[in-house]
Amino acid sequence: MIALFSTMLIWFAGNFIARVLVGAGLSLVTFTIATSLLDDALDFVTSNLGALGDVMQILSIAGVGTGLSVIGSAMVARIAIDASSFTLKKV
Repeated sequence: MIALFSTMLIWFAGNFIARVLVGAGLSLVTFTIATSLLDDALDFVTSNLGALGDVMQILSIAGVGTGLSVIGSAMVARIAIDASSFTLKKV
């Protein structure tokens, strides 16, 4: 009985640890790739907003920069939540 229990415990622990490590690795990779793509997109938007000249000064007074920061932060938070729930499933 003890041998059966120990065998089942080793099998379960091995599979559980493997699943956790694979899930954590995939989540980290997904989050890293998505965050870098989002950073590139935000850099592109902010660099092109600087080309607007006088219009950019008016937009800055209106708080467009802060709005972009809030939107970007919300997108990063959503990516982190989605990446943490990303797992492999058997089909």
